[in-house]
Amino acid sequence: QVRGYVQAGRTKQKGHHIRGTRIDRVAAAVDAVRHPVTGEIVCYAALQDPANWSDCVPINLFGIGNASQEAIDYLTGLDAGTVVSTPVFFTDSGFSKGRTLNYVSSEDKITSTEVEQDLIDFSIDGELAQGWAGPISAAFGLHYRDESILQFAFDHSNPSGGPDARPAMFDPSVVRANPVGMSERTTAIQFASVPNLDGGFDVTEAFAEFMIPLVSGKPGIESLTSTLAARWIDYSASGSIQAWKGGLDWQVGDAWRVRTTVSRDIRAATLAERFDLTGGTVNVLDPNVGIIVPTGTYSGGNPDLKPEEADTRTVGMVFQPVKVPGFQMSLDWYEINLSGAVGQFGAQVIVDECWNFPTSAACDLMNRDANGVITFIRNIYVNINAAKASGVDLETAYRIDTGAGSWMWRFVATQLNENSITNLGAPRVDRAGDVGTLSLPELKVTRSLTYNRGPISAFLQGRFIDGGLLDWRDIEGITIKDNLDHSALYWG
Repeated sequence: QVRGYVQAGRTKQKGHHIRGTRIDRVAAAVDAVRHPVTGEIVCYAALQDPANWSDCVPINLFGIGNASQEAIDYLTGLDAGTVVSTPVFFTDSGFSKGRTLNYVSSEDKITSTEVEQDLIDFSIDGELAQGWAGPISAAFGLHYRDESILQFAFDHSNPSGGPDARPAMFDPSVVRANPVGMSERTTAIQFASVPNLDGGFDVTEAFAEFMIPLVSGKPGIESLTSTLAARWIDYSASGSIQAWKGGLDWQVGDAWRVRTTVSRDIRAATLAERFDLTGGTVNVLDPNVGIIVPTGTYSGGNPDLKPEEADTRTVGMVFQPVKVPGFQMSLDWYEINLSGAVGQFGAQVIVDECWNFPTSAACDLMNRDANGVITFIRNIYVNINAAKASGVDLETAYRIDTGAGSWMWRFVATQLNENSITNLGAPRVDRAGDVGTLSLPELKVTRSLTYNRGPISAFLQGRFIDGGLLDWRDIEGITIKDNLDHSALYWG
C-alpha cells in the first residue's frame, strides 16, 4: 500500500499586553515627598531631575481607592504615539540579519508571532515475501519537514529588543530604592519579557521497517516474530543521526508471551528550546559570600542544541490464562541510557555546580567580576551529559462479571532502581528515593477495586509510597515515613 501527503501550515498570532505595569516608573511614583515651597505631594525624582521626571505622578498604595486615576494612568501602559524606527535584535543572531521595525506605538505591548511548517511524507508498506514461518512484512518511507518562527515584540521601552537595555535603571540619587528586580529588566512592562525570534530548521528522514516470523507452530513456540527498524535523519541545525530498533515477540503458548526490545531513540530540540530566549533577573544563594544576591539572567533557547540520544532495553512477559477469563498480568524490566539530554539546570544549580565542581561546564553559563560577584547567569537549554533510568513494572488485573454487577481489581507496582543524571563535568547523581522535591520513590504501589452495576459505581483505592529522602541532596537519615491513603467514591 502506498501512502503520501503534502501539508503546509501557517499560524499567526498577535498578543496584547494591555495596560501593563510600568516598572520604570513605580519606584519614582511611590517615593512621594512634599514640595519644599508649595507643600504639595510630588515625586522626589521630579525635584532632583525635573528635566526627566517633571511628569511623574505620585501614588498612594495604602488603602483601597487611594490611588488617583492620574497615578494609575501614569503607571500603566506604554506611551501611545511614539514613533519607532530601529534595527531588530534576535536572540540567536543579534543584529546580523539586518531586519528593521518601523511603527507608531500604542498603549499595549504587542507581540506578533508567525509559525510555519511545511512537510512532505511518502511511505509504502505490505507483504514483502513469504517466509519459512509466515509472511514477511515491510515498510519504507521518506519524510521532509521545514519549520520556522518569526516573532517581533513592539515595545518602545526597548525598541530593538536587545539584552543590554535597562529601561528601569536610573541614578540612585534621583530614583531611590529602585529594586534590582526592576532595574535589571530589559523591558519597562512587568511580566512582559518577550524576545524577537527569527529561526528555523529542516529535517530529512528515511526509514525501513521489517516484521519477520522466525518460528511458528512448534512445541513451546506457538510463534516467534522479529521486528527490525532503522531510520536516518538529517537535521539542518545539527547534522545526521541514526535511530534503530530490534525486537522479539515469543508467544510460548495460549497463556504466556515474552517480549524484548533494544533501540536507539532520538529527539531533536523544538523551536522553543532553540530560539525562545528571555531576559530578566534572578535571586541566587552565592556560596562565595553566603548570602542571596540578585543578578541578571537569560533563560530559554539555545540554537546550538544537539539531538538527544537514548539507548533503551526492555524485557517483559505477559500471562493471560485461558482457564481464568478476565485475568492478566504483565512484568517488564527497562533500562534507558540518555545522552545529550536537553534541559535547563536552573540558576541556583548552575551556581552550586560551578562552586562544587570548578571544572564543570556549568561554569561557562555564569560570569563573576574581578571581585567574585556574580554578574550574569545563562539558564539556557543545554545538552546535559547523561541521564539513566531503570526499574521494573508489574501490573495485574482481574475482571469478573456476576449477576449482581461487575468487579475490577487492579494492582500496579513500580520499582525504581535508578534515576540518575550526570551534569557536564560533574559526577553522577542518583535521585531514586527522592520523595520530596522530585517524587521519585524507589517503590510505588497502587491497588484499586471498582464495582459497577447499572448507574451505580463504587471505587476504592490504596496507594503505598516507599520511604526516602525529602531531597536527594539531604544527608542519609532525613526521611519521611511510609504513606498509605485510602479513598472511596460513590455516585449514582
